[in-house]
Amino acid sequence: MLKELTKEDLKVIFDVLNVYDPNDIQHVYPEMGEREFLDEVRIAWHKVLALLQEDGIANFPMYNFNLDNNTE
Repeated sequence: MLKELTKEDLKVIFDVLNVYDPNDIQHVYPEMGEREFLDEVRIAWHKVLALLQEDGIANFPMYNFNLDNNTE
């Protein structure tokens, strides 16, 4: 499946994950505001970011990604 995703696809996915706000959707899909789903979004965000960085597409030298390892 990943072979079918282009770099542009990964950028779009990253952008969507980056701006995800459970308050925008949980009234329609309550499970998308639950802790488990939010953790899955965070994990997916880190994985997509790693793919982008691996390909040299994304470079965020000023950002400390360890700070995002916890979802409150």
